[in-house]
Amino acid sequence: MTYRNFITPFAIAASFAACSYPSDAAQAATSSATEACLQQHIGELDTLLTMELIVPYVKGAPEEVEVAYDKERLNELSYSWPGDRTRTMSGSTMKIEIPIPNMIRLGGIKAYTDSDYYDRDSKDPVKRFQRGHHNMTAEEREKAAAAINENMKDEDEKTRKIANKILGAATARIMFEPVTDIGDVAAWNTRTKELDVLTGATEFSVQVDVSADNEKNKAVAKKVAQSVLVECKGASTSD
Repeated sequence: MTYRNFITPFAIAASFAACSYPSDAAQAATSSATEACLQQHIGELDTLLTMELIVPYVKGAPEEVEVAYDKERLNELSYSWPGDRTRTMSGSTMKIEIPIPNMIRLGGIKAYTDSDYYDRDSKDPVKRFQRGHHNMTAEEREKAAAAINENMKDEDEKTRKIANKILGAATARIMFEPVTDIGDVAAWNTRTKELDVLTGATEFSVQVDVSADNEKNKAVAKKVAQSVLVECKGASTSD
């Protein structure tokens, strides 16, 4: 059995993704200075998303907030603190209640390069963003599965089944909702609780898990992302 074609399900799935977000020319006029600020803060996220910006969302003592900054691998800054939620983990003989900490994370700053675009993107960052934040329709999934089967017709049955399982898992866990009035375009991932925001040709992410209510998480993520953009706008105007 060979694994050389396992990238195929994702490439084919991406090729069927169509834009489903409205375009707004007014939102597209984002300051290039703000975009440059985001890129300049890679490695300095703690000066962009400060403890002061996090405190309004913390229920309890601010000193309970733990800070974790991964500068080496992911370049993500996380704030976490104790919450009142739990999840149940079942063992062989008992069930254990495990606390769920509250968390706000900033990261994912990425400037699009030529290699990020497909031909149909026309070097348009918004189109590129929309393509990557698109929920495949049932018809698109069927076409993708048919293309995979055709592409892998010379592979053994077990390999084809695994490839289709990868495609199914990938498309099933992607659940995007468009978010308005922030950046040039933005999308909320209901599975990972992440808000991805595009400004200019630069994307960043805010992940929030402070509630069992997904709408509340999304609302907080939008406020935090807006604070990040305001901080950058302030930094660029003070230079």
